[in-house]
Amino acid sequence: MRYFDDMYRMCFRYIKEEDQTLSVLNTGFFKVFEKIDTFEHKGSFEGWVRRIIYHSMVEHFRSQKSYQKFIALDTDDSALSSGEVPATALGELYYEELLELLAELPPKAAMVFRMHAIEGYSHPEIGRQLNMSENTSKWYLAQARKELQERIKKNTENKTIA
Repeated sequence: MRYFDDMYRMCFRYIKEEDQTLSVLNTGFFKVFEKIDTFEHKGSFEGWVRRIIYHSMVEHFRSQKSYQKFIALDTDDSALSSGEVPATALGELYYEELLELLAELPPKAAMVFRMHAIEGYSHPEIGRQLNMSENTSKWYLAQARKELQERIKKNTENKTIA
């Protein structure tokens, strides 16, 4: 299939086990074929497929109650060295917590962050898909990281106080 390799890499980046990755892909592509008549030709077909596969991966993590998924956030070294954001808070973040924090961001910043940091798109690819320049994509990513760092710091402080 045309999109299999890209979707496999996206899933394997987080699942890390081939059997589970293939299971998620199987479920995701089944949903793609099941819902193919709902594709409205708004945006790219690959982006539509990627969203369905991504949601299948999220469902997989939700079903694995004993399995905690972490995502490493790329951080600005100056924020860490200045003590603005605790290194442990940025080094590892529960996947579910990240998704909740992303939902609080402005839509374009959240979309660019999700596409770059979670789904692995490059800035030129994001620019093409979202009809923006590569530099605009980089700006949205920087804004999303900054806001996420602030929210993580705030959440960490609230947990230490409680």
